[in-house]
Amino acid sequence: RNLWAAVLAQAVEDYRAEPDDFGQFTTHASRSRRYNYVQSMQNQHERQQDRVTAWLFENERIEPGSLAWICDALGLDQGYVRQRARTRRSPMRTFMTVC
Repeated sequence: RNLWAAVLAQAVEDYRAEPDDFGQFTTHASRSRRYNYVQSMQNQHERQQDRVTAWLFENERIEPGSLAWICDALGLDQGYVRQRARTRRSPMRTFMTVC
């Protein structure tokens, strides 16, 4: 239960994550190198956001590891989890107290 609660909490945190300040690359790097780094990190963040969003909001999957399966194992309502993912500031504490 604790493992799956942690998986769920991490997914919610990832969903709610904002891109970090990618501009803090080494000061001695060239401007074009800093720009490429920032673009790469932003693209990586967007891809991760897309994967997490698809996992959180798809209704079809019921196999182990899916949101429906985890919610069932933890006794949580999927709608509640999705609503909290959209609004809650501290998702880790919210889901970890369930277990």
